[in-house]
Amino acid sequence: MAIAAGREISPSEVIPEAWRQEVFARTRQLGPVRMTDGRWPVSWKEWEAGYDPADRLDQAVLAARRAVFPLRGLLA
Repeated sequence: MAIAAGREISPSEVIPEAWRQEVFARTRQLGPVRMTDGRWPVSWKEWEAGYDPADRLDQAVLAARRAVFPLRGLLA
């Protein structure tokens, strides 16, 4: 979203502590400390190329797609 808004965020940017506390309160899992979640180098592929159902990030993206895309007339 940051790139789309024209406000890039450095992959090494520290996640605010308040956000990490919110993540833990909702999920009982520790949130990432930095934007890359420890993944370096940062890489991505098109969603249509496939995703890893065991990956927490992919699970979150899939849940968001299923919740929002149909409301906007998009493919989930």
